[in-house]
Amino acid sequence: MDPTAPFHSVAAALGVLGFWLFLGVTAVTGIITDYRKKRFASETLRAAIERGQAIDPAIVAAMVDSAKNDASAADPRNLTVGGIICSAAGVGVAIFSFFIERISERAFYPVMGGGVITICVGIGILIAGRYLQNTHKP
Repeated sequence: MDPTAPFHSVAAALGVLGFWLFLGVTAVTGIITDYRKKRFASETLRAAIERGQAIDPAIVAAMVDSAKNDASAADPRNLTVGGIICSAAGVGVAIFSFFIERISERAFYPVMGGGVITICVGIGILIAGRYLQNTHKP
C-alpha cells in the first residue's frame, strides 16, 4: 500500500470543499452587494424626503422601475458574453485533460467530461441569449 494514499484523499476532499466554498461565497457576495446597492438608493431617497428637498418624480420612477425590473439580468448581451466565457472555459478544461492524462490516465475521462459539460452549459447560455434577443426586441 502506498504510504501517501491517505494524503491524496484528503487533498481531493479539500479541493472539492474549496470549490464549493468558493461558489457559495461568490453567490452570497453577489446577493449582498445587490441588496446594499438597493438599500443605499432607498436610504438616499428617504433622507432627501426627510430634509424636505424637492425630488424629481422621474428619479423616483426610475428607482422604482429599476427595483422592480432589473434589466441587466435579462439582457441578451450579458447571456452571450457568459456563454462565450463558459464555452471557452470548457474548451480549456477539455484541453487540460490531455495534459492530465500524462500524469494519471484514470483522470483523463472525468476531466474531459467536465470540459464537455461546461461546453454544453455555455452553448445553452448562448442559445438562451439568442432566444431572448429574437423575442424581446425593444
